Amino acid sequence: MKTLVTVIALLSFSILCAQNMSYEEFQQEARINKRLLPKYGKTQKSDDELAADKAFIEKSIEEHKNVKLASKQMIKAGYHALEDDPKSAMINFNQAYLLDSSNADIYWGYGKLYYHFEQYEMAMAFYREGLELNPKSTMLLNSLGESCMAMHKADGSIDHMDDCIKKLQSSFMIDPSKAETSKLLTMAYLDVENCEKAKKYYQVYLATEKQKEDFELMERVEEECNLNQ
Repeated sequence: MKTLVTVIALLSFSILCAQNMSYEEFQQEARINKRLLPKYGKTQKSDDELAADKAFIEKSIEEHKNVKLASKQMIKAGYHALEDDPKSAMINFNQAYLLDSSNADIYWGYGKLYYHFEQYEMAMAFYREGLELNPKSTMLLNSLGESCMAMHKADGSIDHMDDCIKKLQSSFMIDPSKAETSKLLTMAYLDVENCEKAKKYYQVYLATEKQKEDFELMERVEEECNLNQ
């Protein structure tokens, strides 16, 4: 019983440390662990590592039928791990890359990890790399726009906002029914104090997201744009 309590305590401590990990700490660990570098840092692997990769791919095919489905599952696992354990998230994203390097969503995963650490330029670089593989990915376009907006807020400059809005508009043209896009456009136009367009996209958001009210966004639109006038 005492041993079990000790193990649980150590696991809890490990999770807490991962949650509180800074970007500098993550980088420091990545210097000695290539699994924490995007695409494994494109470093040469040893024979043992290559053999382990081969075994992992074979096992993944057995579990998920093919490498494409397995890659998608690794991205999903990485995203769910991101907030609590960014190291595990990066390992999952790299496993997705190992399974299917043509999967553009991998770059969404890499970008999300750097967004988590507030490294917005790095995040945007990976989103753009993913868009080279899949230019019509609304997930990548929205994440690129979101990171662009975050960078605008961080530096207090509107220099980035035109590009943010262009990316989000491109996403909206591809799929106007996606609630995330109209919500981000609402926020972007609020940031540049364009209430006419902010209210327009807020109404689109309400129409596409009937099952879920966003009170924080509603209050912001009401306060900044006198929604009821």
